[in-house]
Amino acid sequence: MNDINNNTSGVMSPRIEVNRLPLSKQVPLDTPFSVTLVPSTYCNFACSFCPVKEISDKPSLMSIETAKNIIDNANFPQQVKVLHLYNVGEPLINKDFIKIIKYARQTNFAHRISTVTNASLLTKNLSEELIASGVDRIIISLYGLNDDDYLKTTKKKIKFETIYENIKYLNSIKGDCEIFVKVIDRVTPTEQTRQEFINKFKEISTFYSIETILPIWPNFRPEKDDPSQREDFQRGLYEGVPAIDRVACHYPFYSMVVNPKGIVNPCLADWDGLLKLGDTNNSSLNEIWNAKEYQDFRYEQLSGQRKEHPLCRTCGTLKAATAPDDDMDEDRLYLLDKLFGDRIKQSA
Repeated sequence: MNDINNNTSGVMSPRIEVNRLPLSKQVPLDTPFSVTLVPSTYCNFACSFCPVKEISDKPSLMSIETAKNIIDNANFPQQVKVLHLYNVGEPLINKDFIKIIKYARQTNFAHRISTVTNASLLTKNLSEELIASGVDRIIISLYGLNDDDYLKTTKKKIKFETIYENIKYLNSIKGDCEIFVKVIDRVTPTEQTRQEFINKFKEISTFYSIETILPIWPNFRPEKDDPSQREDFQRGLYEGVPAIDRVACHYPFYSMVVNPKGIVNPCLADWDGLLKLGDTNNSSLNEIWNAKEYQDFRYEQLSGQRKEHPLCRTCGTLKAATAPDDDMDEDRLYLLDKLFGDRIKQSA
């Protein structure tokens, strides 16, 4: 963890890491770099651009028992680099959330632990518990710079000043934890509002950024008539990370996502759990990582079938939010032969 002075001003930075060893030079991985446990598919907001209210299954919370089973039986040969605890729901709704972080830290499951919250449910006591739990990064999603913004965006009566004070206190006790504050671009449309965000949050965060709302969720286009939500968008989700059409998705080569019930999905973009790659109630994460279902999905990516897949064909995440070091297209055919050469020969 970084040694961060609580009085140091934050730095504007994209939320994803850049300038890493290219992923294509490291696969196949015997242990995924990233595992996501989804604490909650409930949310106390109702943002129009988020699919959480459209999830087919009943909203659910991951229990500490489910999390312990996943972690205890992971059976990976190496430590996971990052454990993410979030997806489309609000993690702080889950009463077992702090327990899950503590258990993951206690068992040394991952080198770093990261979560995302809208900060509306933070209290001083909960903030203190969260910092004491051992979490390394807390990403805070802002949906406005005033009460009217929040009502328009989240459809809820939220006091912006309460959100601000929650973040301010959390940052004051953060210790080594990184506090990353991000705001959606539609509430900072002018240079004046952009500067307002920076002035308010650069002193109470480690990092901060402005992120673009884009039509990236598969099979979910609620704002299709909005000109800014065209599928031929030209800018990326993160500042400094360009939008580029790609053939192969990198997610199944380095990450796993486990929903609150223990079902494994390939990525955070699979918000409705369309593609089930395994069940941690019956198999270890390591078994699922190396199973035929995962291998078949990776083969589809490298063989150019992504845009034919019912999940991937309408997904904009790959185009909008891929760091250059994760782009696999240049080495795609080499990796296809390296990883699946025998399969190709047998099917010839």
